[in-house]
Amino acid sequence: MGWAGPILLVTALCFAGAAAQVPTTHLAVIYLNRFSMADVSALVDPSFAYTHYLFAFWLRDKGGPVDAARVWVDNNLGNDSRIQEARSRGVKFMISCGGGTGRPQFQGGFRGGAVTDGAMYGREVAEFAMANNFDGVDFDIEGWAQANDGLGTQWLIDATLAAKTTFRNGIITHAPQAPYFSDRWSTNFFLVHQQVSGYAHLPELTWPAGFSQESIMHNLPTIVD
Repeated sequence: MGWAGPILLVTALCFAGAAAQVPTTHLAVIYLNRFSMADVSALVDPSFAYTHYLFAFWLRDKGGPVDAARVWVDNNLGNDSRIQEARSRGVKFMISCGGGTGRPQFQGGFRGGAVTDGAMYGREVAEFAMANNFDGVDFDIEGWAQANDGLGTQWLIDATLAAKTTFRNGIITHAPQAPYFSDRWSTNFFLVHQQVSGYAHLPELTWPAGFSQESIMHNLPTIVD
């Protein structure tokens, strides 16, 4: 199957809303980019190990879904009986927004174009997720520039809070962003998680030899509640 490879895979999950549930014995997340209807049966096979599928991407500047997300929408996969059966086993299907090519304009002149309002962005992608029967929203926002004066930080806080408010029972996540936890970047993801609350990782995790907590978190989606 022509999928983008897994961006990894095990983390603690906190969910927005009491309706969300998650398996307790195994958690694994995969981003899907190249995807076709021929892949659906294998995707939902109980022997396939992933519990959370993130469909890439929703791009505001492209008018909405592209790539795997486009396949989901065009084929009404949110109501497909195979998807529903997988959901009955606790599997979750989410929309991922942003990526490396669809960068929001949170700073004047950043890749050209007008500044994008963070709250509007979060509200729109959450509404899209609800309308197309996704289980949540993943913010895969990239391209944080050095010396952006913290504008990206507040932008993502606003977007996340708007998505949480709009999609109250949805799962809201941030893609791995550890490169931007460093002081050399003015976008501060620790501050983002303080502001949106419910930031979760695995505090009891034993870091493998040669790995720092930050390097491990580069591979862990962060989940907000």
